[in-house]
Amino acid sequence: MASCCFRVAGWPSAASDSSTAFAQIARDYGRLPKTLARLHFVIFAMLVLVHAPPITQST
Repeated sequence: MASCCFRVAGWPSAASDSSTAFAQIARDYGRLPKTLARLHFVIFAMLVLVHAPPITQST
């Protein structure tokens, strides 16, 4: 990204870099619901394990 300052035709390359970045951000937002669902499951499992009574403890 820093090398774009040293290009002779910097403006067209900066425009193409920004369109590529926009496309990548759009793809990331498309995957966001699935990612949040997976993280929700992982956090739920961690909370259950932390608050569950110890298995090895005899009553």
